Amino acid sequence: MEKKRGGGSFCNVMMLSFSQADKIDIVDEAISFFRANVFFRNFDIRSSADKLLIYLTLYINVALKRLEGCRTLAVGTKAIINLGLENVPVPGEQGFPFPGLFTSPSSEEEAGIILSYFLLFSQFP
Repeated sequence: MEKKRGGGSFCNVMMLSFSQADKIDIVDEAISFFRANVFFRNFDIRSSADKLLIYLTLYINVALKRLEGCRTLAVGTKAIINLGLENVPVPGEQGFPFPGLFTSPSSEEEAGIILSYFLLFSQFP
């Protein structure tokens, strides 16, 4: 039985299954192109993958800021683990960093699915 990270489209973000993720890893892409992406003044959004790349670029930036004051590997590891455990606002909630980029969830169930999807990336091994 194939396990899935998600399926379908929620909040204008296409969900990937594990089999698709093996072919295209957006997290690795976000990490690889982080330095170049932060220098873009304008970013042409062509697909939901671009939206996810923007979100992941912000998350990487937040993670790096958390690591700034960490002097040891243990302290840095703890800071990143704690970041992954923090409450993540979903589109439409106060505190979501990109209002208007993603459509708001149409139901509590959809909000839960998009939350679990964002949490999956924040806790990606």
